[in-house]
Amino acid sequence: MSALRLGHVGVLVEDSAAVAATLESRLGLVELRGGIDAKVAAEWRWLRGNSGAALELLNARGSRPLRDYLDKHGPGLHHVSFEPDDFDRCLRHVESSGARILGLDRHHDGWEEFFLDPDETGGALLQVTRELAGPPPTELPLGAQLFREVCKAWESGDPSRLKALYVEDAIYSEPVAGVLEGRDRVLRYMTKAIGGALYRFDMHRELGTDGESMTEWTMTFTIGDNTTSTTGITIIETRDRRIAKHIDYFDTHGMR
Repeated sequence: MSALRLGHVGVLVEDSAAVAATLESRLGLVELRGGIDAKVAAEWRWLRGNSGAALELLNARGSRPLRDYLDKHGPGLHHVSFEPDDFDRCLRHVESSGARILGLDRHHDGWEEFFLDPDETGGALLQVTRELAGPPPTELPLGAQLFREVCKAWESGDPSRLKALYVEDAIYSEPVAGVLEGRDRVLRYMTKAIGGALYRFDMHRELGTDGESMTEWTMTFTIGDNTTSTTGITIIETRDRRIAKHIDYFDTHGMR
């Protein structure tokens, strides 16, 4: 059996920003990272003190399992997550023990995970998870790093993070918007798009130099109860360590 450590405790709330602010002021917790999980239509924030496990705040968005759970049970403790030294070995051990496994997912927002049936754990939802390995952003070409930051802004639903990433005379081109010239036009278009859906980006291949890079990706977006995915390629040209030209190529079938 692989060794386990407590990874995080998940709490379902109505307003993750407000709860995070309260915990920061009351307990001195610090927000580590956050974003949007399009698969379960939720906003998430990870907080931690000086050491120990993280606290995950989940803010349900849309009519999905978490929203249904929140409406039925109210806010509060949702799950406890453990991280094994060897995920596959742990999974085999749990399967061989005869336990019922729920929700096995080999790639959920950069994590592998499964849950134990609460009927077998006294009613508690226990998760076993492992973060998937990937190249540290500092090892990527500058353009690919900047594009990742663009994707984080879309996933977080916060377009204010985009302004610092583009030069003033930036050019943006893609099949739906066409060609947009100037950072202000680009940001107006992206702000409208970000506000209309929940997004998740999965990167597949990132190549290039600091001056020009290419990223292959899959974008998953949720509008209401409908979730759609499309694959694409992004070319980024940089100037003064910001994005000067951003070109997206993707399949628009079924997107409009």
